[in-house]
Amino acid sequence: GGRDGHGGGGGGRGGDRAAREERMAAMKARRNQKGVTTRFLEWLPKFWAELNENNTSLYLFSERSRVRRAVWRLIKWKWFDRLVMMLILLNCLFLAMYDPLSPDGSSWNIMLDTSENFFTVAFTVEFLLQVIARNFVFGPGAYMTNPWYVLDFIIVFSGLLSAVMLLLGMEAGNLSGMRTLRAMKPLKTINGVPGMRILVTTILDSIPLLVDVMVLLVWLFFIFGIVGVQQFSGKLKDRCFFTDGLALGPD
Repeated sequence: GGRDGHGGGGGGRGGDRAAREERMAAMKARRNQKGVTTRFLEWLPKFWAELNENNTSLYLFSERSRVRRAVWRLIKWKWFDRLVMMLILLNCLFLAMYDPLSPDGSSWNIMLDTSENFFTVAFTVEFLLQVIARNFVFGPGAYMTNPWYVLDFIIVFSGLLSAVMLLLGMEAGNLSGMRTLRAMKPLKTINGVPGMRILVTTILDSIPLLVDVMVLLVWLFFIFGIVGVQQFSGKLKDRCFFTDGLALGPD
């Protein structure tokens, strides 16, 4: 009788094992029935979550890295922001001193172009320090997750692009476009001054509220324009006027 009980228990365990194998086989069959696109869409959120949880800056500097902690202390130093702001203001001053009436080969403009390379290197170093401390794209508090740092990245990239254009010896027509890219440098003051950042953010947030006001103004201008055309149409035609100081043609 005891042997029969053991035999029944063994049969029960064998039945459970067979049922589990059947369930696993069914799950594999359902998984195989999913298309490549469905499996990719299921895998992508998990992959993205793992990337955002990774706080190893540039996949080189972990949170406990001595280099990263030293860079954090540097960018949190109060004089670091002050030094960056001084460089921005000095760069704006040099941009304002450019003389468009002098030839590009003049000593004054050459000195300003040379100083621009110094500012480009300085802003690039500041960008690299911020990336090492905060991570670049992925991870908590990454550099590119902040819109103001995205603006800084665009400005730094435009400065590097202008420097590359200068090294490649672009023609005069392209140099004007390069100097247009340099004009973006003063925008770094928005991120450097907290009060200005708040002011710009407030203005941008209020733009949707001003749409109705702009529509009302355009409607008023349109109405008064029609009234003016109907009221003064042809009234000023063939009227005399003074020609002092005007350069008239031979006719």
